[in-house]
Amino acid sequence: MSWQDDSEKVELVEPILAQKDVKLEIVAAESAEWTVKEASKGGAPGHAGEKYAAMKLTLLITDTNVQTEHEGSRPRLTIDHQFNVDKYPYLDKKSGTVKLLGRQHLHDLEEAFGFEPLFTNESGEPVEPYITRNGRKVAPKGEGIHRKLNPAFVSAYFTSEGKPNLEWSGKVVYADIGIEASEQYGDRNRITRFKRAPVSV
Repeated sequence: MSWQDDSEKVELVEPILAQKDVKLEIVAAESAEWTVKEASKGGAPGHAGEKYAAMKLTLLITDTNVQTEHEGSRPRLTIDHQFNVDKYPYLDKKSGTVKLLGRQHLHDLEEAFGFEPLFTNESGEPVEPYITRNGRKVAPKGEGIHRKLNPAFVSAYFTSEGKPNLEWSGKVVYADIGIEASEQYGDRNRITRFKRAPVSV
């Protein structure tokens, strides 16, 4: 049979179904940057062109219990996840005001790696966390409570220039994963939250 008559089997690759506590391995970590769009394109008014530090993780799903929508399809196992490390200005559509996007993913990773969360009051003085029934330390109740990064986490996983170091590679993390629908680029998985390893693991 000549090459003109040959054929290849079509293999369907698709994102996994939304799932909690998915096991992943960090393959690579690198610095990134977010630039605020023009206000006419949905960016925060008064901040167009400003640049803010971010980072990008490339992760591999190693969990063997994931599923796809269609039987016989192969799950897409690589996820690129980019998030801000600077507080990033955005336009809140409900209030019409500019707000700052927090660094929840960075704080989630801090806890997932075993570092204690740190909280302060408005004056920057440390305050004791509230300890939940399962032993997790969270922000205490009250006004003016702030969360800051644990210096031990920063020194362990970032260079003196604030760039992610090589310690990220090979780290095992757990996360809740959802699906982001896109007609233009196709559906893809998104990490909604990094978590500590499940107790049963």
